[in-house]
Formats: sequence, structure tokens, C-alpha cells
Amino acid sequence: MAKILIIDSDAISCKILQRALRCHDHEVAIARRGGNQGLVMAVTEKPDLVMLGLTAPADPQVVSLLRTSTITQDIPVLALLVNPTPQDLEAVRAMGCSGYGVKPLELGRLLRQVRRLTRTTAAPLRLLPTPQTPAAAETVS
Repeated sequence: MAKILIIDSDAISCKILQRALRCHDHEVAIARRGGNQGLVMAVTEKPDLVMLGLTAPADPQVVSLLRTSTITQDIPVLALLVNPTPQDLEAVRAMGCSGYGVKPLELGRLLRQVRRLTRTTAAPLRLLPTPQTPAAAETVS
């Protein structure tokens, strides 16, 4: 599916996102050391999507640098925000983000945004056999 770069210093959010995205067949790279590491990884990893936790004052500068580099300018950026105000949401749009997610993240909504921004199709959810289901795995849409 898609290659996704997460730039976020929040280790718990990174782990939750990584697990959820990998369960949906996405490849995940994580930059926990901040924007500089994230910028380098955006160039070297060539992700289909960047998820950026916006918590530090320098974070908008990361988006600006992603947008002005010819190598990364076309990579969609999904901002991850905590308790955003309407002004925060407007600032996210103005800095060039393609969308946003609000922490704590609603994973279903976030996965729909990932599909939209990366133009991937949803992989069917595979259920493991249990006593209540037939022996063969079922596909659920």
C-alpha cells in the first residue's frame, strides 16, 4: 500500500499509528527526533504521505521546507493536532497541509484520510477463525 512517514515526538502516538497503519498494509517510518530528522527522512525515504505532529514552535517551518523542496513538494502532509482551535485549523491550511487529525486520534477517520491522500484502496479486513466463525477466514468490507 502506501509508505508513510510519521514525524512526531510523542512515542505513544507513534506506536499507535504505526500499529494501525501496518495492520492496513502500509509501510511506516518514524522520525521521533523532530523536524530535522523528519526532513532528512522525507528526502531519503520518499514517502507517499507525511504525518506531522504539530506541537513545537518550529513545526510550521517543517511544513514550509517540505513544500519548498522540489523533492518533497508533492508529498501530502497530514497535521496531527491536540485540541485545535479554529485559528489552528486555518493555520494548518495556510501552511500547506493537505489535512489534519485531532489527538486522541479516531483511527477510522484517520485511515479514510490516509486512503484519500495516498489514493490507495482499502484492504479487506481479515478475521482469524474463532469458534463463532467458520474455519476459513472471512472477508469483511
